[in-house]
Amino acid sequence: MKAVEKNVAGWSDVWSVYCEFANSKRTWVYRGLNDPSYHLETTLERTAKQFGIGPGQRQEIEESLLRWFKRQAHHFLSDVPAENDPIEWLAVMQHHGAPTRLLDWSFSFLVALFFAVEKAEASCVVWCLDLHWLLTKVEKKFQTVFKPIIDHDPRLKRKKFFKSVFQANPALDLVYSLNPNRLNPRLKIQQGIFLAAGNLGISFEDNFDTVQRDERGQVLKIVIEIRNPRVRTEILRHLYRMNINRATLFPGLDGFAQSLHTMMATPEILRGRLPGTGNGI
Repeated sequence: MKAVEKNVAGWSDVWSVYCEFANSKRTWVYRGLNDPSYHLETTLERTAKQFGIGPGQRQEIEESLLRWFKRQAHHFLSDVPAENDPIEWLAVMQHHGAPTRLLDWSFSFLVALFFAVEKAEASCVVWCLDLHWLLTKVEKKFQTVFKPIIDHDPRLKRKKFFKSVFQANPALDLVYSLNPNRLNPRLKIQQGIFLAAGNLGISFEDNFDTVQRDERGQVLKIVIEIRNPRVRTEILRHLYRMNINRATLFPGLDGFAQSLHTMMATPEILRGRLPGTGNGI
């Protein structure tokens, strides 16, 4: 993916970048990674490589995983998606850790920043993508596919949309949003959105490259230097004060327990008193 790269260090630089996005009239989405060298790679793509599953087999593997999950999920879920709603089924699979073609993004720069910084060691990255540009570019490039679907399903939530775009034969080289009609709590809280590749025979990034071609400025890569532990601590402390931490982003006991890891960045709160005073909090 061709990206304009910007390097920052320290909370003031990060906040300045955030303000630029907050004041932008473009519709940006963000993805945080704890290492700038990591690719934008789906769990299905990564797991297929791990087990030597070739590109030509991945469409069939996805269909088999989806079928297997649908047959077993009722044992664990009190409210299962409708049988003919593959988008929600994939969202549920992604939510619970199954390999899917979905890649998590967020409309919140600060949420993506948390995921980037939380477990980073030396530097991390927030990828920023102009969503409106992407969707418009894809719809124009594949107008004969999208126009009849949008005429009957303007919100693009039905099975026909999924089959026509993501199960096309031959496959379509594209990246497009793929969000269920019913949002689970995590998606809502994290201001999440899924992007998905149309052709599972090539990587997510290769799908994107066929759409982007030589255009610039629609993808930014914000690299954050946190080699100094104090920088990481400062960013996490500010995010905590904005109520962005694992306890809020992952509701439930697991999220709360995991949030204690980053609460070590705010020892005054852990101790239950304001710094330099005897006042309890």
